[in-house]
Amino acid sequence: MRSAWEAGAERRTQGLQPIGLIWEVDRPQFDGGEGDAPLRRIVFFDRHGGELLKRAVFSTPLHGIVAVPMRLMFRPAKGKGTPTPGIVEGLVRAIYLDKYEAIDGIDRGTLERLLNAS
Repeated sequence: MRSAWEAGAERRTQGLQPIGLIWEVDRPQFDGGEGDAPLRRIVFFDRHGGELLKRAVFSTPLHGIVAVPMRLMFRPAKGKGTPTPGIVEGLVRAIYLDKYEAIDGIDRGTLERLLNAS
């Protein structure tokens, strides 16, 4: 968690002030699929300052087939709190468009559909 924070916080040199870390986690499944592993991961991140956000998202389709339902966790920067719903929406758009589209090359139309479905 510390390494991820330090890497992201380097952008302060670009005049940006970090508000925290945001990441995706698997939704807990109670159907015997992955057992309790997703829940254990959420508990682990919770112990390290992460909080589960209400906003659900879909990860991009694996191999172009099926979108994966996910949840978001957030760890606020020192002195910051939980982001407002408006800020969370901006962060989700950044995940989809700045990462999935710009870095991963996922089609924007697919990403817009996922944004609207979440």
